[in-house]
Amino acid sequence: LWLTFTAMLLCSIASFAQTQIWTASGFLDSVGTSGNYKLMADINLGDLGERTSAIISSFYGTFDGNGKTITYQASFSGSSRNRSYGFFGSVSGTIDSLNVNGSVTLSGTGSSMNVALLCGTLSNGGVIEYCNVSGNVNSTVNPTEDGYGSNAGLIVGTSSGTVRYCIGTGNVVGVGYAGGLIGQMNNGSIANACSFTGSVTANTPHVQNTNNLS
Repeated sequence: LWLTFTAMLLCSIASFAQTQIWTASGFLDSVGTSGNYKLMADINLGDLGERTSAIISSFYGTFDGNGKTITYQASFSGSSRNRSYGFFGSVSGTIDSLNVNGSVTLSGTGSSMNVALLCGTLSNGGVIEYCNVSGNVNSTVNPTEDGYGSNAGLIVGTSSGTVRYCIGTGNVVGVGYAGGLIGQMNNGSIANACSFTGSVTANTPHVQNTNNLS
């Protein structure tokens, strides 16, 4: 019985252990879809070039930014429906006290493609709090005939979760829905005590007749 209790206790402690991130390579090597992470220093990922997916495609753990800053640039492209692009593609966990600075673009043909510097899609139950995001987001997605292109914002592209105590500074250009902090807020989404300084441009979609997207 004692051995069983000890094993359960050790498993419980391990589940709450934080993985500390000190460098850019440490981030890219360590951060996965789940886990408990803490950023210990500012990191610059540089220009990540052209990509067809988010830096971290999905995340349902906890990420403590510890007031540190991640800097990066990326150019995303795709032909799809309901795909998510940004530093984190989709988040159903918690991102706390993280600063993000950079510039991203999204191009291609699609419907409801979600893009932001921090998080493309914030799912129900996901939380982003005390984050400071600055830079530029530019979506030039050509919409399909059954969609409107993209949801573009600095912090979140489309949200069904909670964004609170966050600051956004920069410029957002989108084809379809665009917002300074959040491109589109779905039913149940919450935005509380946030501020934005900058410009937002929502361009009129030029609809494409394309039926082979998945």
